[in-house]
Amino acid sequence: MEILSKLFGSPTRVKLMRFFLFNPDKIYSSKEAASRAHALPRETEKELRIFEKVGFIKRRGIIETELTTRRNKKPLVRRRKTVGWTLDRLFPYLLPLKNLIINTTLIDHREMVRRLARAGSLKLVIAAGVFIQEEESRLDLLIVGDHLKKTVIGRVVKAMESEIGKELRYVILETSEFKYRASICDKLIRDVTDYPHQKLLDKLEQEKEE
Repeated sequence: MEILSKLFGSPTRVKLMRFFLFNPDKIYSSKEAASRAHALPRETEKELRIFEKVGFIKRRGIIETELTTRRNKKPLVRRRKTVGWTLDRLFPYLLPLKNLIINTTLIDHREMVRRLARAGSLKLVIAAGVFIQEEESRLDLLIVGDHLKKTVIGRVVKAMESEIGKELRYVILETSEFKYRASICDKLIRDVTDYPHQKLLDKLEQEKEE
């Protein structure tokens, strides 16, 4: 991410580019794009104008719904037309850009483990799916440990999603549950371990050897 940020000018630009590349069929308002990328609205607007100018994205009209809660009354629903943005599939450099932006290591693996370790005693972290460019994978992350704080992991995952530009599919298991599922050849576990994946941390294997 650091190298790409230097090449393309800013972390926000890289995050937004990934966001549109990972979601080619969807249309987003600038407000939603900024929210998903955890970026400032003004900075996002600037990047979107640049993207449109070079032909990377194109404008589409969308209806935005705004819900306002009112005391002792039904919520007030407002709908308004606004400008949305979507990937322009005719962009001439789409394929080489996708190969560069998406197939580059999304987040340093040691950094991922360090962030997740805030949630408790990690025993096993497996990366699949988006992290190894395997679109057919059932999960992107399998996290196993003891006394894990799911809210902390949730926040870490949200932060990673903003950097990557894609919603992550992940499962959190306590060590005892993982071992039980593995012993009965649980489909979820097999769908991860029997197919391409990468172990970022494996203390369970280390404990077996000791």
